[in-house]
Amino acid sequence: AFRAAFRDTRADTAVYFAVTPYGFLSPDTLFRIKSNDLQSTQNTADLIIIAHAKFLTEAERLAAHRRSVSGLRVKVVDIADVYNQFNYGIFAAQAIKDFLNYAYSSWQYPAPQFALLLGDGCWDPRKIGGDAVQTTFIPVLGNPVSDSRLVCFDGPEDFLPDMFIGRLPVYTQEEASVIVDKIIQYDLEPIPTHIKKFAFLNGGINTDEQLQFRAQSEELINRYIDPAPVAGEPIRIYKDTDGRTEGEMQPEILQTFADGVSTFVFSGHAASSTWETMLQNEDIDKLQNIDKLPVVFSMTCHTGKFAEPRQVSFAEDFMRLPQRGAAAFWGTSGWGWITQDGWLLDGLFNSLAIDSVREIGALVTAAKLKLHTQHPQTDGRNVNVIDQYTLFGDPSMKLKLPLQPDLYVPPQVISTEPETLSELDSITVLIVKIENLGLATTDSVEINTDIFNSENSLIFSTRSRIAPIGLRDSLRIYWTGQNRRGPYKVQLVVNPLNSIGEVRFDNNSLSQEIYFYSSNLTIAEPAVLTQISETQPTLYVYNPEISQESSASYEFEIDTLSNFTSPFLIQSEKVNEQHVRTGWKVSSVLADGLYFWRCRRNTESIQSPWVNAYFWINSGSSDWSFRQEKQFWPQNGTTYGTQSSGILLPLDNSKTKTLQVRSLGFSDGNGYCDLIIDGQKINTNTDFRGHNLLSIDPVSQQITVGPLNFNTSSSNTASDSMAAVLRDLPDRSMLLIGIHGDGSEAITEAALQEFENFGSAFSGDVSLNDSWSLIGVKGATDKSKTEKRTANGLGPAVVSDTMLQFVQNGEFYSQPLGPALSWGVLHFVQDTFRLIPGPTEIANMHINIEGKLNSQVAWMKINEFSQSGEYDLSAIDVSQFPYLRLHAIFTDDDGLDSPVLRSWQLSYEPAGDIAIDPTSVNLSADSLLAGENIRLSADIYAFNAFTKDSVGIALSVVNDLGDYSTLNSKKIKIPYNNSTRVSFDFMLATQGSHRLKLDIDNLNEVAESHELNNTVNLTAFSRRDEEPPSIQIFVDSKTPLNNEYISATPLILYEIYDDSPAAIQDTSNFVLYLDNKRIYFNSPQPDMELLPKNEDKLRAQILFEPDLTPGNHILSIEVTDAFGYKNNLLQELKVAENFALYDVLNYPNPFSSETVFTFFLTQEAQSVQIKIFTVTGKLIQVLENYSPEIGYNQIPWDSRDHDFDLLANGIYLYKVIAKQNDKTVEFIGKAAIAR
Repeated sequence: AFRAAFRDTRADTAVYFAVTPYGFLSPDTLFRIKSNDLQSTQNTADLIIIAHAKFLTEAERLAAHRRSVSGLRVKVVDIADVYNQFNYGIFAAQAIKDFLNYAYSSWQYPAPQFALLLGDGCWDPRKIGGDAVQTTFIPVLGNPVSDSRLVCFDGPEDFLPDMFIGRLPVYTQEEASVIVDKIIQYDLEPIPTHIKKFAFLNGGINTDEQLQFRAQSEELINRYIDPAPVAGEPIRIYKDTDGRTEGEMQPEILQTFADGVSTFVFSGHAASSTWETMLQNEDIDKLQNIDKLPVVFSMTCHTGKFAEPRQVSFAEDFMRLPQRGAAAFWGTSGWGWITQDGWLLDGLFNSLAIDSVREIGALVTAAKLKLHTQHPQTDGRNVNVIDQYTLFGDPSMKLKLPLQPDLYVPPQVISTEPETLSELDSITVLIVKIENLGLATTDSVEINTDIFNSENSLIFSTRSRIAPIGLRDSLRIYWTGQNRRGPYKVQLVVNPLNSIGEVRFDNNSLSQEIYFYSSNLTIAEPAVLTQISETQPTLYVYNPEISQESSASYEFEIDTLSNFTSPFLIQSEKVNEQHVRTGWKVSSVLADGLYFWRCRRNTESIQSPWVNAYFWINSGSSDWSFRQEKQFWPQNGTTYGTQSSGILLPLDNSKTKTLQVRSLGFSDGNGYCDLIIDGQKINTNTDFRGHNLLSIDPVSQQITVGPLNFNTSSSNTASDSMAAVLRDLPDRSMLLIGIHGDGSEAITEAALQEFENFGSAFSGDVSLNDSWSLIGVKGATDKSKTEKRTANGLGPAVVSDTMLQFVQNGEFYSQPLGPALSWGVLHFVQDTFRLIPGPTEIANMHINIEGKLNSQVAWMKINEFSQSGEYDLSAIDVSQFPYLRLHAIFTDDDGLDSPVLRSWQLSYEPAGDIAIDPTSVNLSADSLLAGENIRLSADIYAFNAFTKDSVGIALSVVNDLGDYSTLNSKKIKIPYNNSTRVSFDFMLATQGSHRLKLDIDNLNEVAESHELNNTVNLTAFSRRDEEPPSIQIFVDSKTPLNNEYISATPLILYEIYDDSPAAIQDTSNFVLYLDNKRIYFNSPQPDMELLPKNEDKLRAQILFEPDLTPGNHILSIEVTDAFGYKNNLLQELKVAENFALYDVLNYPNPFSSETVFTFFLTQEAQSVQIKIFTVTGKLIQVLENYSPEIGYNQIPWDSRDHDFDLLANGIYLYKVIAKQNDKTVEFIGKAAIAR
């Protein structure tokens, strides 16, 4: 004991401590610190990351991401430096607060806004409680803890944060890496399609609570989610049953996470590790929301209680779950109240929707500040929730909801009415759905729709406008017209002019294929413009691909007249429909010449329209030919014109002038002569007698001479002067001339001769006061039709004409020819047509031969010919150019002449056709379990010969991007003019409706005459498996009993069975526990491996090889299949410390002929034998050579002795002896034989 005496003279109160020299503390260790001057006022940052040294690598990785992606100034700080510079090196949360306060007030402007604590903490860091297991890396403040108070800088009573703070609650480097990965992935991924989905999960143990929670959610939805600017999609998960049921609403919760939402709000009762038992800590691992991370707002009690010494909170499990769970979590470390939580949510969504706040830290802080300013209270609840609601996550991370519109066209979004399109549809309705992944547009939205045929030619285009888009809208586009056939590409562009500002524009377009089937007959052979040599041909048509009735007959007719009215008409009998195409052999031999034929299809209720074709027969030629001539040229096109006997340059409509001359002799009045161009009188005189004229250059279409007047009624000189003017005009000049009053009295022969040079036939017959008009061309050899003489007293003479010009360049294409097995001879005939008679003639035509391999490539020029005649094309390689087309190119120098193509013909040996019979396509089941095998079968036909001996066929399914993904493909051989049956076995891994496409010659390797019958589209539906998986366990190849002894190093095998092959995807389907400790597949010890299987219903095996200590052990496994259904199996097993034999008996006992000795071994034995004795002790039998196993064993006995004699009735003794190295255990029992 010690005693001290002293005198105190102070007037105020004082406290004194008495300490011996041994009572002073001394430093435990001394170490050198690295200088990091956090008190320098030159420091600058937007985000301060305070991390434990264990996590500095991940802190730097996140900092680099924030600098490069977010453009933030970031300072990474070691928590030890905070202790050293702000608390003398002493561990304390106050050091963090003092440091952040200093940085906020003293560092360079702008002041830091965000603070992130990287490391978990505990309110019992010194583990005074004794059973605390959690380690503190970043200290916490208070209990319940409040990270928010660490950024409240206005005195000790201040509870309103001045910075935005968050925490990453991690204990290991792996956990830190997981959360940083999730944050970076969240930032970098494109705006997801679920970003405008907002989930609301409500609890409540009775109706009153449920209605209260529901009212809060509905108010948020009505005020902030449904209306603009957010215009989002609420996902409601509302509890409506009393009490609490474990796992209630869990499938809906898991599915909502898996589908993806922007935010997930829970309102209800909770604890540190559960949402009202609907979802608990152990259930979080079931989440399958990979790359679909929401921000979770857990508005309830304790789910953010991260600083407990002996437990892990809901928030921590959500954040630490790799690739799944949450990107950020907001929950309270203390109590929650319905009213305060509702106010916080209102402030949060108001800041999101109205104030356009996106940083998570700013959102939750704004909610706290609005709670304080808008709902002042004095009972402390407001302060509690402001203090204790904690953000787990990076406060500078931005919610991905854009601040602008983001118009989006989903893949395969275009549907049609009717759903199956045919060539007879007069109106096709395209239904287009547009989504908006951003804020609602304030203006209407423009949409461009273009449709291209299989040759990629634009055939339809429309511009539409729809009302402003909030969440999604649709548009109906009406496309009129018939006779469409095969694939068409619809190209859709939203906001094509970028007139609406968007976050991105690369998701505004879509290209999708639609397909039109034949619902009518199609000509097969002989087709139009075909010449054949066979005099008794077979006429073929392709059957409709879609038809309401399966039974049909056909009528054929052939005639020499196109109206089928000649006496020659030949008609078929009724022809039954054949596979793919139907044919009829003409019943008579036909002479050479032109024939017209037609066919129609008849069913019980419908008679189809006739389909028509024509062809030539030339029995003197052995070749099949394309032939076009005479009346079989098409009508005028944009690049060519048509005469009844050929193709030539088109007229230039911009260079058309109307000409007119009106003449009146004197006796019918005072007389006149009007020279008129395009309705306008050119000569303005009204009283000049004699001849009036003007001349026009037909090339420039300009007046070159005149208007002039020559008084030929009284002056020969005037007449000769006129002749001289006309003589000097160049050839092909156009002349407009007429008589005013009289022009015959003084006319000279020289003048009349010049009139004839312009094509006049009547000028020499003009008498006194006759009316006469002429529009002529100098050099015309034929007499003009644009001349008129009217005798005196019979009225005016009026002539009219049109001045024309050709376009100086033009072209015309034949139809694609082929495919061919060989090419023959080209023959064509050309000449020239002149608009203006005359000697000038510089008009040229040449024929290009163009070829290609298939419809997917462009035409290529092969050769060129410029003179009429015959040309051998047999050298063209059909393996490279199975298709040809003829390309006529026309040119002229002045527009007054045109070359004319009179006819062309090309002989070749045609290739055949491959087709899928659509009536033969069969699915083994229209509906099946997702992942279940299904078989598709179809008949493939080949008509005539091909250049290939095999052809590819593929089965595809439309994937999520709208593209076709191949399920299976193969090469097949088809007999000549025959068919083969093809089958594909496949599975559809996901549930729902699937669009399938069966495509023959899918790689376009075979040239064929008719490619539109190569594809069949169909739909298969896969439903979800609603039965849970089953589980079997084997220990060292045996099925164990409960509480059975096993080896200390067993090989444990789990086998998982399920109806659906798609039920088990990967290790995420399994949760395995050993003695209540979770075992992970990637753990180095114990060794565990997943083996995927697909044998009958066996879907997976799990091999597990633990090292077990002696004692009792519990193995449990939970399997959740891909559809959310789960099953579990719990097995209690033992590992013995000592070698023992137990539960030995024989059954049956008594027995008549056979019994089985059963027993259990606690450990492995080298040998086991059973000795059988009489009651007198005589050994009569030894059962041995048996391989014993740990656990249950059985050895049969047939009641015979070692001499194989049956034993008599009675009591016998048996001894079971088990040996293990130098240890032996025995058991003696009795067996009774009674016959």
